[in-house]
Amino acid sequence: MTQVTQVRVLIVDADDQERKVLRQAVTELLFAQVDEAVDLNDALEQLSTHGADCVLLDCDLPDGTGLDFIAQARARGLDAPFVVLTARGDEELAVKLMKAGASDYLSKIGLVPARLAHSIRYAMHLHQYERQAQSAELALRESQDWLAKTLHSIADAVITTDVDCNVSYLNPAAEKLTGWTEREARGQPLGEVVGTHAAPGMPPLTERLKEAFGSGKSVGHREDVLLTARSGAIVPVDKTVTLLHAESGKPIGAVIALSDISHRKRAEERLRFLAQASTLLGSSIDYTETLTNAWKTSIPAGAAHTPASTRTNCRSWSAWRTSCAARSARA
Repeated sequence: MTQVTQVRVLIVDADDQERKVLRQAVTELLFAQVDEAVDLNDALEQLSTHGADCVLLDCDLPDGTGLDFIAQARARGLDAPFVVLTARGDEELAVKLMKAGASDYLSKIGLVPARLAHSIRYAMHLHQYERQAQSAELALRESQDWLAKTLHSIADAVITTDVDCNVSYLNPAAEKLTGWTEREARGQPLGEVVGTHAAPGMPPLTERLKEAFGSGKSVGHREDVLLTARSGAIVPVDKTVTLLHAESGKPIGAVIALSDISHRKRAEERLRFLAQASTLLGSSIDYTETLTNAWKTSIPAGAAHTPASTRTNCRSWSAWRTSCAARSARA
C-alpha cells in the first residue's frame, strides 16, 4: 500500500472568510496540515518557526504586498514555494511576482478546489526540481574547482581542445612549456599553440585528432615528440592524448598531456656516447696500454709524493700489469 505523505500549507490572507474557503479547498483534495497567518509579519514568523511545503499568499496584505513578503522571506533564507492569489487580474503584477520567485499566480474569481490543488502540487514539484538543480550545480561547481586546482598543481603540461581542435584550456605548466598564456591560447588552433614534430611518416597531431573525433577511435599510443615553443625553442616532450566523451559517447574534445623529457634525453645521449666511445677504445687501443692509461688518469698529480701505502699499491699495480702482459704474450 502506498503511503501518502502529509504536506504543510501556510495560508496568508487578512480575510477570515477567504482563509476558511482556502482551507476547505486544500483539505478537500490534499492530505495537508494547514497553518494560517493574517499579515506579512505573522506569516514570516510562522514560516520561520514551522516552515511550509507551500505558501498560499494573498497579493494584498495589511502591512505589505505579496512582492514584499517574497522579498523578505528570501532575504531571511526562508525556502518555500509561493502560490500568489489575487482578487484582481493584473498581468504586469503577475510577471513581477513570477520574476520575484512565485511559482504560480491565481485569480480568486472562479477558483475551484481542483485548480488550487493542482497549483499547489505543481509549485511543490517545481520547487523540488529547483532544489535538485541547485544541488547538482553546486556539486558540478565544486568538482570543477577541484579539477582546476588539481590541474594547476600538477607538473605536466595539460592542454584541452574542443572538437574543432581549438584550445580551450592550458594549465600553468603548459603556459610555461609553450610560451602561451591561457587567455592568449583560448580559441586558437591547436597547431598554433602546440607545434609538435612527430616521427617520420606520422601525420600532424591536429589531423589525427580530427580523424579520431570523426571515428571515435583512439588517437594513438604514447610517444616522444619535439615541441616548438612560442620562442622558437625546441623541447623534447612525452605526449599522451585522450579523447573526452559526452554521456552519449560522442567525442566533445581532447586532453593532451605533455611532459618535458629534456633531462632524460640528455642522459640517453650521454649513455649512447659512452657506449660508442667504449666500443671505439676497445677496438683501436692496445688492451694493456689502455688499462695503464686508465690507471694513470685515476691517480692525482704528485703521486710521487703520496704516502707509502699508496706507493705500495702502485708497485702492486705494476706487478699485476706485468703479469697481464706476460699472459697476453703467451696467448
